[in-house]
Amino acid sequence: NAGYEVYVLNRNTKPQVQGVKLIEADRHNLRGILKDMFFEIVADITAYNAADIRDLIEELGSFGQYIMISSSAVYPEYEVQPFLEESKKSANKYWGAYGTNKIEAENVLLEKVSDAYILRPPLGWFSIFAPIIKAIFITPTLQTLQFCRCEFLFFRLN
Repeated sequence: NAGYEVYVLNRNTKPQVQGVKLIEADRHNLRGILKDMFFEIVADITAYNAADIRDLIEELGSFGQYIMISSSAVYPEYEVQPFLEESKKSANKYWGAYGTNKIEAENVLLEKVSDAYILRPPLGWFSIFAPIIKAIFITPTLQTLQFCRCEFLFFRLN
């Protein structure tokens, strides 16, 4: 376990990954349960809009790094591919509100956490890998990210 405690925050409607510590709650109704906790890393893979980001950030205590999994749906369909980090973000006629809501979520995150990381995997990555994915693991050196299935992960040093 490399000295980390791994927490997941979700409503506990599906089986949990073995070895994680569950914080059973809804991100929009946390009632201060995270205020006294410190998380080395917050990996947020279920933020779909600005309210999702705002509600979680306002309830978090202190944390080291915040990583949001966004989507390449933030890029308009007419942009040259492969997309670059600095490529224009705009509505995509195929993804509609999903993409524009992700743009708003990213903007709110960067307003509140200026050094947050935002990853924009291509659409379809989850459906391709979901059968084999179980959690997100980040190496202690923070140089390797492996994607796996969960809702939120919080890392805390022992």
